[in-house]
Amino acid sequence: MSGRQEEAKRFGSRAFARSLLAQRGSLVESGRARRVESVEREARGLQSRLLDIRRRLLPFELLLSGGSASERIFRPGPFSELRCYERRVTTRHEVEYFSFLVPHDRESEGYQPFGSLRLGAAQPLRDLELAADLWARLAREGVHTLPRPRASGPRGGGLLRVLPDMEQRFARAGQPTLSQVQVTRLLLEAASSLERVTWCEAAFSEVAPVPLHRYYLDTDLRLFLVRHEGIQKRVAVLEPSDAARSRGLLIHARREQLP
Repeated sequence: MSGRQEEAKRFGSRAFARSLLAQRGSLVESGRARRVESVEREARGLQSRLLDIRRRLLPFELLLSGGSASERIFRPGPFSELRCYERRVTTRHEVEYFSFLVPHDRESEGYQPFGSLRLGAAQPLRDLELAADLWARLAREGVHTLPRPRASGPRGGGLLRVLPDMEQRFARAGQPTLSQVQVTRLLLEAASSLERVTWCEAAFSEVAPVPLHRYYLDTDLRLFLVRHEGIQKRVAVLEPSDAARSRGLLIHARREQLP
């Protein structure tokens, strides 16, 4: 007598036996799905750890050229997409010019063109709530809301860092609670550069009494200029020159300090 027949005889119903076997099959399939999910989660964690043990470096300083003087926007060294440079704008102008300087060319003042931005081409900053593709990508990770950003650094003239508000915590259904840092990492991985800039700009919600310009760089060295005037914000994007793009970001592994 086969196993299925014995099971049917035990319960007195072949239909019940088939139902029981189907349930067992679904349990096996569910267990397989859980194992696959566990492996995928471990792989994502490994990728995050690999990202944590390397650092990206900007290989040159980026300067805003104005008349006979230049203002340094970004200096060479550690790079982060969650940094921006803010400055007050005291004169009305339509074009901004940028150059870059590699450290070993400093003695010869070998400035090279990075590009120019026409402010008239700036477009209104898009509402992040309308970014359906972004929310769909985040939803696949179980994230349905984003941390509030906050700015850290000197306002009106200098480099700022945008950080997640650490008071909240997030959780995926059936998964351990996610921290703000983890959710922000998901945002950076899922969002486009413009969506990332839009999220950062939520940290600057005040009415600007004088026009402010904030500058962001992405990993492709594209420059984003956000003009904040009153309550209005407009953004313009500059593709870097071939000379700047060819340098790219430097990727260095972090070395553990010897005891």
